Amino acid sequence: MKTGFENKRKLAILVVLLLVLVGALWYFVSTMWGGSSTPAPPQAQAVRSATAARETPAERRSTTQTNGPDAKKVASLESLDPTLHPELMAGAESLVYAGTGRNIFSMQSAQPKIEKVQGPVRPSVAPQPVAQGPPPPPPIDLTFFG
Repeated sequence: MKTGFENKRKLAILVVLLLVLVGALWYFVSTMWGGSSTPAPPQAQAVRSATAARETPAERRSTTQTNGPDAKKVASLESLDPTLHPELMAGAESLVYAGTGRNIFSMQSAQPKIEKVQGPVRPSVAPQPVAQGPPPPPPIDLTFFG
């Protein structure tokens, strides 16, 4: 009785593919449930946040440019200024919408202005003659032997 494992080449390909499949599944499962990401030690975060509080945003930008892309990601979060600026908010609140007067949410509002057509939409070309009716059937090449 044959088991199907007689061909050594096919068996080796099967084993390699199974190993790749197991490795891919392991990687998927490990990244899905946290994996190997380790948080920074709490002391380093406290020192970093204390120094960030004393720096201005310009100083933070200059340090992030010298420390590389990883430092840029961390400093971009630290450069966010959580304080409210009432003068900027007052400027945004004082903006007045100056539209065309048409309310897009109302059916009774003024109709939009449609520009007049200044030229023909399609160029005038002499129409091509159109054949009337279906084409004639092809001739049948038959010989009667009788």
